[in-house]
Amino acid sequence: MTVWSAPQVDYMQEYGYLRVGDGKQKDDKCGQFMGHVGCLREDLHRLITLDGVNHSCKVFIRRVYHSCDRPECPVCFRRWAIKQADRVEHQFKPFYVKFGCPEHIIVSCPVSDYGLPYEKLKVKALKAAKARGFLGGFMIFHAQRYHRANETYFGESAHWFYAPHFHFLGFLDGGYGACRGCKKSKLECWNCSGFEGLTRRLNLTDGYIVKVKGARKTVFGTAYYQLNHATIIYGKVRSHVGSWVGVCSYTKHKLVAGERKKKRVCPLCGHDLVPVKYVGLGDPLDVQWWVEEFEDDLYDSGGSVKWIEAPKARGHYE
Repeated sequence: MTVWSAPQVDYMQEYGYLRVGDGKQKDDKCGQFMGHVGCLREDLHRLITLDGVNHSCKVFIRRVYHSCDRPECPVCFRRWAIKQADRVEHQFKPFYVKFGCPEHIIVSCPVSDYGLPYEKLKVKALKAAKARGFLGGFMIFHAQRYHRANETYFGESAHWFYAPHFHFLGFLDGGYGACRGCKKSKLECWNCSGFEGLTRRLNLTDGYIVKVKGARKTVFGTAYYQLNHATIIYGKVRSHVGSWVGVCSYTKHKLVAGERKKKRVCPLCGHDLVPVKYVGLGDPLDVQWWVEEFEDDLYDSGGSVKWIEAPKARGHYE
């Protein structure tokens, strides 16, 4: 049995790899609370949604924080990941009709390829995925995996270790439905024409381990989690954390100008969000700090207005 050992070369440093959020903060305003935007059209919120929630007399409020939108920033990287995941989910929508729901596919590079630079790893990983029926989608590079405390031996500390792999959100030729929940034996699986049989046979020749995870609940959630600890090449001009490939590549599907900037709209009535100001009693920030969007009563118990529309200061919410 081959025993895995950590590479003797620090490839993270050699190739300039940096995990998202591990850089330096360059803007003192990063993460600073800037105010609120919201929708005060209470007259359009008098409805009960399918989840049984009554939104009557409620206004929609969103907190605004300053973000440099740099993936390496230790303060802003999570908000950067949220924006990127939202774009990924949005760009996938035109493909659902033709290809169905995207799958989450992990392509792990063999140890023999650990010393290759990113561009060569990307080419080989994409080739391995396509050989197994991958049609296209969004690919994210991870140079490291996370080893949890006591995962192998008691007393071990948690740490990151070098193990390059790629996460693909995309489509498989024929889908993965035939293999998901299949009860065939290992021998039957080996001889099967489905994805699992194919990837096992190809592993003998290319050394790549390719797995398909469970059915996706949300594309946004998967993209956000993977972007949250992805790898960037620090210092490289126009270094992208993710790439659109195959049938979803930039040349196959181009967004029109109006689609690139997503408007901030009220989820209840669809109206644009505008700068708002809290004029009620108490502190609206009493809501848990991690809650960036919430609903509040337009009037307090005495009938006084709690939220009013405020003029937008120049550069205040950008």
